[in-house]
Amino acid sequence: MLCLLCAASMSSYAQWVPDNSRKLDTLTVADRLSFRTNGVDWLLMVPNIGIEYDIANNKNWNRWSVGVNVRYKWATSHTFVPNHTFDLFETKLEFRNYWRTRRINGSSVKAHSRIWDKAMSQRRYEQKHPLTTYYRGLFVSYANYNFRFGPGYEGYDGQAVMFGGVYGIQRPLYRFRRGSSIDLELGVGVGLALYKYRKYDVDQERNRINYIKTVGWKDLKILPIVNELRAGLVYRLGKKAGHHKYRFRYDVDLKYAYQVDSLRDERIAQAYRDSIATSQYKLVSGYYMEQLDSIVKKNPEAAKSDAEIQKKERELLKKQAKSQAKEQAAKERAEKKQARAEKKASEQDAMAKDKKALEKEKKSEAKKQKALEKEKKSAEKKKRKSSGKKD
Repeated sequence: MLCLLCAASMSSYAQWVPDNSRKLDTLTVADRLSFRTNGVDWLLMVPNIGIEYDIANNKNWNRWSVGVNVRYKWATSHTFVPNHTFDLFETKLEFRNYWRTRRINGSSVKAHSRIWDKAMSQRRYEQKHPLTTYYRGLFVSYANYNFRFGPGYEGYDGQAVMFGGVYGIQRPLYRFRRGSSIDLELGVGVGLALYKYRKYDVDQERNRINYIKTVGWKDLKILPIVNELRAGLVYRLGKKAGHHKYRFRYDVDLKYAYQVDSLRDERIAQAYRDSIATSQYKLVSGYYMEQLDSIVKKNPEAAKSDAEIQKKERELLKKQAKSQAKEQAAKERAEKKQARAEKKASEQDAMAKDKKALEKEKKSEAKKQKALEKEKKSAEKKKRKSSGKKD
């Protein structure tokens, strides 16, 4: 099953495109929520479910989340004390930090090449898996447990408090039409357990449990543990997939801010240029009016002739505009008339075709009627002949 999920995630690579958009938007409540479950626990017959919520700021490059996981498989009723017992109830709180790898081209910041550095870093010489999202974090959990693995083995019934770290990856697996998506998650959680227990044995003849040893919180035990092996699914409610939210946005946001600043500077520069052009226009127009006034005062007849020429030019332009408008209107009327004529001709053609079809139908019906009459006459003749023979 796990291999099939991995293959499906790899085959769906072409359907997903890494999001490098420069738009700064916000995350809705649905975009922040996701539900997850662990397939390994289901194989062990332990039902489980988890919910996760993205925290920190409202920017779409948020990379912090808080989650709660619950595993529950507790004792059922038995007529006899069972030899095998595997009961578990655990509530776990997780804090995660997500990131995706990015390619480093500059010489000032070096990419990581060693395995232990790559595990916790996003700097790479080459971005081989652009859709893979990595996560790391901390967890703390409380559990009730009861384990006994068969006759001849001692059982342990107790409580534990566990804390430690988690590490894993997520890959997009499938996206629905409405925007929600499913991711494949692989991970591990390791840490320490502080626990107490009661050791017991089962008396099959008397059908009862005998407690052998009790270790309380005063006699606290500490044990390194593997809290969880994850191979499960994550269902994201919103329209933004994991590779959209958990990304390196610092450089992109700087470019976006630079573009915003450059647009603002361009608007300021344009306003300054407009103000200069307006002032220059006023200066030139004022100088022109002064010169015109001086010409009118010195030679009023020349000024009148210039005014008459300008008036004639304006009238000529008006006439040209009116003639063009009339031509355009006439052209539109002719087009409408032609369209109406074509429509009428098409309607007449359709009516003629319908008439022809009706005439053909009438002729065929008449032929059928004649054929029926002939058949009736032939039948009557046959009857008459047959009656004459009988007589």
